[in-house]
Amino acid sequence: MSTGAEAADRTAERLVTLLIDASAEAIGAAGGHAGGVYLGSRTPGLLRLAVLAGLPGPLFRPWWRLHADSPFPVADAYRLGVRVVLPDAAETMRRYPQFAAGLPFPFGSLYVPVAGPARTYGVLTVLRPPVPDTTEVLEGVEHMERCARDLGAALGELERDGAAPRVAWDGEPLCIRPPASRRHPQRAGSFSWDPGTGAVTVDEPLRALLGAPGGHEGTVVTLQALMAALTPDDGHRMAAALRQTATGSPPPLPLYVRAADGTLRLVELWTPRAGPPGAGPVRGVVRDPAAGTVADVAADLLPDGVFCVDRLGTVVYANPRAAQLLGRPRAKLLGHSLWEAVPWLDQAAYEDHLRGALLSPEPVRFHVRRPPDDSRRTAPQPYEGDWLAVSIHPGPDLLTGTLRPANRVADASAGLTPEHAAAGAAEAGEPPPAAASTAP
Repeated sequence: MSTGAEAADRTAERLVTLLIDASAEAIGAAGGHAGGVYLGSRTPGLLRLAVLAGLPGPLFRPWWRLHADSPFPVADAYRLGVRVVLPDAAETMRRYPQFAAGLPFPFGSLYVPVAGPARTYGVLTVLRPPVPDTTEVLEGVEHMERCARDLGAALGELERDGAAPRVAWDGEPLCIRPPASRRHPQRAGSFSWDPGTGAVTVDEPLRALLGAPGGHEGTVVTLQALMAALTPDDGHRMAAALRQTATGSPPPLPLYVRAADGTLRLVELWTPRAGPPGAGPVRGVVRDPAAGTVADVAADLLPDGVFCVDRLGTVVYANPRAAQLLGRPRAKLLGHSLWEAVPWLDQAAYEDHLRGALLSPEPVRFHVRRPPDDSRRTAPQPYEGDWLAVSIHPGPDLLTGTLRPANRVADASAGLTPEHAAAGAAEAGEPPPAAASTAP
C-alpha cells in the first residue's frame, strides 16, 4: 500500500472515531436512546447520515440523506446554524409537520450544528423520550453544544493538517450500538484456598458477590471469614466441600449456597492438575445464577413466544415458543437481524410498527400474518396463514417482544370469514378449504 493510501486510511479511521465518540457522548449527556451525525457531502446542498447509533439503518433508510433546504429540523440546524429542540411529538408536529407525518410516534429530538472556524460541517442529533416542557432538556442540549464544538474543532484540525482536504461523507451510514444505559454488575468472582495455611485469597468481584471482608484485589482472609459470608449451614457445607476437594474428591456438581443476605450463589471447586492431592491450593469460582440463567429458563417455559432484540434489531434471545411461532430454528434467529431471520416481517406495514417501538417509550401492539410457505407474499389468501398478536416493549438497551396466536380475532377484525376463503379459492381455481384452523 502506498504512503498516500495509508494516510487516507488513517484519516478515515480518525474521522469515524471522532463521529462515534461524539454520538455516544451526546446520547449519554442528553438522556437519549439513539442519535448520530449528519455531514455535508460532495454533492452541493446534500446532507448524509454518517453515523447512526441505537437504530437499525435499514428501517430508517428514507432519512439517510436530505437536502439542506428541506423542511426538516436537521436541515434548519445546518442551514441556519441554530439548535433545534423538539421536546415531544406535539412540538414536532407544530413546527415540522412533514417530519412528524413520517415518524408519527411519541418521542423528542434535539439537533445541534457542528461548526468549525470556517464552515458548518454537519448536525449532531439525539432522539430521546418525550417531555412536556423544553426546560427539562436544556441541560442536555448545552452538553450537546459543547460536544458539537469539540467535534467541529477536531474536524477543522483534520482539514488544516492536510489529512482531509474537505471533511465530507458520501457513503451509507455506519450503524453502531449506543452506550449501555447502565453498567451491569460483575456476576462472577474467584478465590483460592491453601489447605496448609488456611488462607483464602479472594478477588474484588467475589467480595461484591458475597460481601466478603477485604479492601482490594487479592485480599487474603481466613476460611472462617469466608464461611461467615454465607448462611451458617452453607458455610459449613462450603468448608467440607473445600476439604474434600483438597483430597482429590471435588463435588461432582456445583454447589448452591446462600450468601449471608439470603441471595443464591453457585460454587464450583477444583484443584490444579499438577501436584499431589492435599498439597496444592483449591480454586473456586462463585457465580450469580439469577442474572441470566434463571430468567432464560423461566421464559423458556412460557406458553407465549418471547424474544429480545437490541437497538440495531439483532435478536439476542428467543424462547422455543417464539421460534415455533415464527417458523424458524432458534439458531437461525439468534445473532441475526429480525427482518433477515424472519423475511416476511420485511414489509412496510410491519416496519412502521418496529420504528415506533424503537423511537417511543410506549409498548407497541399489532398483528402480523405468517405465510405458510415462509415467503414474503404481501396478500396471502384468507385463512391460509397464521395470525400472530405481537407486543413489543421498548427499553433503553433492549426491546422485548411477545408472540401469541390470534387467528380468530385477527381474521374477524379484518372482516374475513370462511365465505371469503371460499370465494378467494374459487377465483384462484383452487378448492375451498374444508375448515378454518386456529392452531398456532
